[in-house]
Amino acid sequence: MQTITIVPVLTDNYSFIIDNGHHALIIDPGQAAPIADIMKQKQLTPEAILITHHHLDHCAGIQEFNSRWDCPVFAADTARVAGADHELVNGRQLNFAAGHIDVLSTPGHTSDHVCFYLPSTGDHSGALFAGDTLFAGGCGRLFENSAATMWRSLSRLADLPQKTLIYCAHEYTADNYLFAQFILPDCANIANELKTADALRQAGKPTIPTTLQREKAANIFLRCHDSQVKSALNMPAETPQAVFAALRERKDNF
Repeated sequence: MQTITIVPVLTDNYSFIIDNGHHALIIDPGQAAPIADIMKQKQLTPEAILITHHHLDHCAGIQEFNSRWDCPVFAADTARVAGADHELVNGRQLNFAAGHIDVLSTPGHTSDHVCFYLPSTGDHSGALFAGDTLFAGGCGRLFENSAATMWRSLSRLADLPQKTLIYCAHEYTADNYLFAQFILPDCANIANELKTADALRQAGKPTIPTTLQREKAANIFLRCHDSQVKSALNMPAETPQAVFAALRERKDNF
């Protein structure tokens, strides 16, 4: 059985360790030391480093980490990630002692962005390591691709099993739901998620994981087909893709 450890790094990033008690997978090491400390405490042997995209807050710790442990580094665009030596493509299945990982291409935030899906096993729900594509209550900014590209990526993630646990790479939840409440001030699901996020942060705890079921009920970026969201934006007849583009632009200026 796998254990997933959330590792706060830098200002508001999260890295992740998936382990089976002996071997570990490292996802998005923006900083090496906090991850290395946990590896040492749990006496884990790293099998691989998995990178969602090339931004430094997701991969800057590779070199320092691998100065202690030399393990393979997987990325979709190895030329953009210093230290990456194994290229990922959509649909690739990675099999490690620490777990089986499915690679999902999700361009939008960047052109090389991928997410990692750990399928469900027995009574344990699957887990999605969403990088900067899907956040609790939000989604990533569009740096290299169009709104249409990001909407397709989000729609793909929305088709995963509803009980999937969502591990996003930033602590943006409260801010995301403040924006959502600005758009839909009377939505009970949004109000409840904001209250939960505030309580967790006041207790010094992460607001993740969330679940896909919760996100589809409250995350307005997954509700662009919803008549309430369309009406709030005065876009009742527009396509979900157009609604998403307008919503993302408003969030950028919020």
